[in-house]
Amino acid sequence: MKAISWVAIASVVALAFIGLFYTTTLGNLTNKEQVCATVTHTETVTITVTQVLTLFNPSNHVQIVDSSGRCGVQEKPKLEIVDKKPVNGGGGYVVVVLYSEPTSVPCYRHVLDSMYVLKRYPPIVEISLRLEATSEICVECVGVVNTLIKIGSSDNPIPEGTEIRVNGLSVVV
Repeated sequence: MKAISWVAIASVVALAFIGLFYTTTLGNLTNKEQVCATVTHTETVTITVTQVLTLFNPSNHVQIVDSSGRCGVQEKPKLEIVDKKPVNGGGGYVVVVLYSEPTSVPCYRHVLDSMYVLKRYPPIVEISLRLEATSEICVECVGVVNTLIKIGSSDNPIPEGTEIRVNGLSVVV
């Protein structure tokens, strides 16, 4: 909307400058009968609103569904979308992502360290997880911690194109 208003202002300024130029030129001519020019400039701008944009509000709509460790080998952390359900007639989605990372032993779980939403369209949901030791008896083996994170709800879905970042990895809805 701002870009369109700047285009309109620039067009008005340009027309004023052209009018000033022709008025100055006509005033300085010695033979005014030689000038028979008419300048007409018309510009039409059409704006069509096809969707009302609502920004995703993360409060109570980002939750860790499950987080647990197991024995296993994984070279580096991974992030993937494991479930994506349309809600409100396709007006957005409820998404479940799986974040997994290698650990020295499997006796950890992820907890939410911080979370914020970069307010742009589509938004970026930035989630930071940290490992927390569990009180379970620990088996000595190389481990992997898997965490399912649910983002969005039926009354607060995330829009198409939203980027979800977890501990530096990202996926796009």
